[in-house]
Amino acid sequence: MPNRRFCRLWISLIVFVGSTAIFDLEGAAQRHSRRKPAPTSTPVPFQRAAGSCLRYEENQYVIVAELGQAGRVFRIDGETVIRVPKLKTGSRVRILFEDSPDGPVA
Repeated sequence: MPNRRFCRLWISLIVFVGSTAIFDLEGAAQRHSRRKPAPTSTPVPFQRAAGSCLRYEENQYVIVAELGQAGRVFRIDGETVIRVPKLKTGSRVRILFEDSPDGPVA
């Protein structure tokens, strides 16, 4: 009889520890899940573009392209706001632009 009682104790202990480990893993997955950033809204007349800066001519134009795709030229006018201290070739940029008869204007 003492052996049976001992075996039952071990079995119940193993079941208890196993069940808490399963619940702990579920909790760990919930705690470590990352929050997704909220999507930003684009002002009404504008569209968005992003990519790597291929070429930048100050106060004239900027050419932006994604990897393996053709570049797109965005004209820079007097109302264009550049929030980067110094725009370099190869840097990642995001552009809000609007289409005009002369092409996209940043």
